[in-house]
Amino acid sequence: MSIFPSLPSFPAYRLYLAERFPLALNGFLAFLLYSCTLMASARMFGTPVPGPLPYLAGYLWMVCLFYHLRVLDDIKDREADVATYPERVLSRGLVSYRQLAVTGFLAIAVETACAGYLGSKILILHFATLAYSLLMFKEFFIREWLKRHLFWYGISHMLIMACMDFTILQMPTGHGALIRIPDFILFAFLGFCMTFSLEVARKIRVPEEEKPGADSYSKELGITGSLALSSGFQAAVLAFTFLLRKALGLPIWFLISTAVTWLIVAGLFAFLRTRMDDRISRKLDKVAALFYLQFYLGLLAVLIAKGYAS
Repeated sequence: MSIFPSLPSFPAYRLYLAERFPLALNGFLAFLLYSCTLMASARMFGTPVPGPLPYLAGYLWMVCLFYHLRVLDDIKDREADVATYPERVLSRGLVSYRQLAVTGFLAIAVETACAGYLGSKILILHFATLAYSLLMFKEFFIREWLKRHLFWYGISHMLIMACMDFTILQMPTGHGALIRIPDFILFAFLGFCMTFSLEVARKIRVPEEEKPGADSYSKELGITGSLALSSGFQAAVLAFTFLLRKALGLPIWFLISTAVTWLIVAGLFAFLRTRMDDRISRKLDKVAALFYLQFYLGLLAVLIAKGYAS
């Protein structure tokens, strides 16, 4: 028993995190996205990269935001998940939904403190992002319609990635006026397309493994259509990258390597499509993540090199 009745015991909470929010994986993916976005902002607007404390505050803001989105999503889908996934930690009652909500509230409190530390502009953008996450929790008050239209459900929910990226892009000038240059909008939607591609790949199942209470893009579009959609979002990332090449000072090797990685991932999708089973379908998000890793690791290397060269 936890000495704090409103909080889960540490062993049970560790099981929940391992199942629904692996800290090492989410922390690493957030590090790549956050660092690239922050450094891209400094590069595009010609400002210094924030020092260690502002950098860590912004990173903590992002990780806590990812976590509170996971909590809201699990609470929102409580009834369906208990019926569809009885083996999960929450469904078994090892961590109660009330306890989970408390951890989500604490994450939001940490986010808010970090945003306040980074400046009034960031605090306002944080509250806007928080408000959007609460609209997501209520499913924009059109839950039944969104459940029948998974693509638009995904669009409405993944737009928070653009909100998140736009907030991070403002962090190097947290105490200044809002920057609204077109390149910032393009970069924010680049992140939206990248994460949407992973989300689509994560929700692809073979017909015999589809569950009545679980949403999947393969139910709506079929396996081939879903794979094409994931590749399409990654192709949009290529297009945004090309448009941002001058603003970010991207070398030709980065553009070529990104295009080659897209071709490899699209080719793997086509190859795996002909051999699809449940085991392979559950690894499609990892295949899609190859593009994510190549893009952000390569971009981080470029931006660091540009920073040292300037």
